[in-house]
Amino acid sequence: KTTFTATGLSPQPVWFSTAAFSSADCTGNRLNSSESLSYTALPPAPSKPTGIRVKQTTSTFVEFDAPQQNFPGYWRIYRSDGLMIRANFGDRVLVGMQANEDVNGLQFSFRFVAVRTSMWVGYESWSPMSDPITASFQSVAAPSANCRMLRGNLIDCALRKTAGTEGTLVEYLDGEMNVISSSIQNNQQSIFRIQQAGLATAKFVRVSATIGQPGHIDQWYRQGESDTFEITTTLRRSNAPRAL
Repeated sequence: KTTFTATGLSPQPVWFSTAAFSSADCTGNRLNSSESLSYTALPPAPSKPTGIRVKQTTSTFVEFDAPQQNFPGYWRIYRSDGLMIRANFGDRVLVGMQANEDVNGLQFSFRFVAVRTSMWVGYESWSPMSDPITASFQSVAAPSANCRMLRGNLIDCALRKTAGTEGTLVEYLDGEMNVISSSIQNNQQSIFRIQQAGLATAKFVRVSATIGQPGHIDQWYRQGESDTFEITTTLRRSNAPRAL
């Protein structure tokens, strides 16, 4: 029976073989030998990450302050809904919303794992998970709107955009709150007007702030909070003579 114990922390593969000899002191005739085998010592596992804090939250990402590590490697960051991202040591540590993800009103917890890598691809050691760190994306407030129905079923709306957003989603609703028409307006000015014809059944207008470009699966798009406003009716004074 032969027992072999490999020692050392060499980051490179080490090759070894064993042999049997006719004498107990490993002298004499070689009776048998194994094939050459290799092993690579894993780098020591990092300690549990501590001292990580939320640096800032925005409407599209959460940024963390994480202590610099003095060994080669990276962070693995797990969000409570299953999302995982990687961030290299020394880089900005950002966890952004994903493409077309709805993060309104949601709070997440984040756990960090420090990963120590070796110079040989595929060999790395992981730390225990950090304690959970709670953070939320900033809410995106709804725009304001004042809409009225003019003569000829023309809907006229004055809109005030939400600061820091790129667009405003405008949805026209019937009396049962069903969407009958919608469009996204570019926020070129803080206050702007739009008109929509041919929607005689519209009773309400719902507006939401938007960030990013919709319809692109590889680009993020954020729709903020919504607010709904009733369309008022404007009665214009007639120039016809009044009956006595």
